[in-house]
Amino acid sequence: MIFNVERWDVSFVVRNILAMTSEFDSSFLAEDHTSATPLWWKAPPYGSIKLNVDGSFLRESRAISSGVVLRDAGGHWVHGFACKEGFGSIVEAELLAVRRGLEMAWNIGIVELICEVDSLEAINIIGSASSVLNTALRPILADIRSILSRPMNVQFTHILREANGVADCLAKKGHSLDVESVFWDEPHVELIPFLLDDLIS
Repeated sequence: MIFNVERWDVSFVVRNILAMTSEFDSSFLAEDHTSATPLWWKAPPYGSIKLNVDGSFLRESRAISSGVVLRDAGGHWVHGFACKEGFGSIVEAELLAVRRGLEMAWNIGIVELICEVDSLEAINIIGSASSVLNTALRPILADIRSILSRPMNVQFTHILREANGVADCLAKKGHSLDVESVFWDEPHVELIPFLLDDLIS
């Protein structure tokens, strides 16, 4: 077991938190809190799925890893993923996380997607029409653009790191995996504080 902790009934915990948050002032919930850099995680509109991705970089070893999480309009966990990505740069880790997340979404049939990334540099690279000089990034970017050419609607949003806690935790866990990658159908206990922070923000 990756996190070496006891598993909880996560669905029960999340259902109760959602019930509490549903009592918030409806006028507040109706406001548009969308911005270029959201301060907290916000559930996507109904009919869409939100993808949060993050990369992690260890300066001394230059080891990189990625973390990915998909959640629905109710804030419920859909799927999560963490992966050791070898060695490289932080930008490479961020772009690999985007590629992993887009692949995961496509493979499970998601075509309406909001992708949140806390690296503005990665978003700018993806959106740039010019070629990338860094040869290590070129194949990753080519894969991302290939996925985006498929019949799916993806909206990229830059967020602050504080609004990306779940993906950040998964990315950091990627370094300590006993295998190359791990896929989760439901969250583990170590992620619950970050999930609850997102639900009550």
